[in-house]
Amino acid sequence: MTAHEETETSHAGRTAAAMHHTAAQLEVAEAILHRSAAQTPNPDTADRLDSLGEQVTAQAHDIDRRADRLAGPPGPDPAPHQRSLPGHKTTAPGNSDDSEVA
Repeated sequence: MTAHEETETSHAGRTAAAMHHTAAQLEVAEAILHRSAAQTPNPDTADRLDSLGEQVTAQAHDIDRRADRLAGPPGPDPAPHQRSLPGHKTTAPGNSDDSEVA
């Protein structure tokens, strides 16, 4: 793989990760909308909130699908200690503390 291809892959991977994060945040918003709909005394408001929640969910799923296409076929699943981003704390194999893994 050329340096240019590696850079393109790296950018695509970061973009896909950001898209998946956005979709996850939309799912949180969707849950809040449905919870609000269940708590409102006004049936019309509840219907609008539920409808908006469904629209948000559809957008989140669409973003996830596009991110999956952007990232390409999945590679091998990394070992658990390799899944976190650089600089984030994780537990390395054999360690029971939260030391930072390089």
